[in-house]
Parts: sequence; structure tokens; C-alpha cells
Amino acid sequence: AADSMSCWGDLCSYETKKLYLIGADLIGVSGHAGAEALFLRWWREGRDRTAPPNFGKQEFGALVVDPSGIIDWFDELLCAETIHEPYFSIGSGQPFALAAMDHGATALEAVHIAIKRDKNSGGEPRWLTLS
Repeated sequence: AADSMSCWGDLCSYETKKLYLIGADLIGVSGHAGAEALFLRWWREGRDRTAPPNFGKQEFGALVVDPSGIIDWFDELLCAETIHEPYFSIGSGQPFALAAMDHGATALEAVHIAIKRDKNSGGEPRWLTLS
């Protein structure tokens, strides 16, 4: 689940897509929209480590959940860290979402809570599920 607000610093202006199904993987992104687009294209094109995208100074994060439920967290250096927890969160609402899930909230409920508490989270919550 994810919120759908896009922010540049203190300017939060429009709704955007943050969740994608690419092949069998569920991908959630957060950060600079340009870096997100580069990461998603790199993922779609087969993740060639010899030709990684050049993110420049753009910061972003991506969570990739495979069909078995394994969660990998990527940053702009394309360093994947496997999360050994049943859930995780990225983005500015992360502390609120994680605390909510720690207390039994679903991912969608956690997004609603993050939207209520985080000034940079907003818009309509969106969700996808893996088959």
C-alpha cells in the first residue's frame, strides 16, 4: 500500500503512482520521480548490473517484494538489503506506518495513519496484491 502525494521539498502538489507490478514482483518507490523512473526502467529491462542507471544526486528508495514474500530494499546505489521482517515501509511516512503495523494495522491502515500524521504523505491510498 502507498499514499499518492508527490512533494518537492515543502511543495506538495499532485497525486502520483508509487506502486507497480513488474513481472511477478511488486515494487513500491519513494523519492525523486526521475530516479524512480530510471529504477523502474532498469528493473523492467532485466537489471543489468553492467549498465546501471545514473541517478546523479537524486535520492530514492524502492521496495521489491517477490512472489515468495521476500522484501528487498534498494537505494540509489542499487544496493539491495533483504528485510528480515514480515513488513516494511519507506518514504517520509515510514515511522508512522511501521509503528502502526507493529500494533497490528494492515498495510492499507498504516498508510491511512501515515497520511494523518506525516505532512508529506497524502492523496488517496493505493494498494496492490501479489497473486
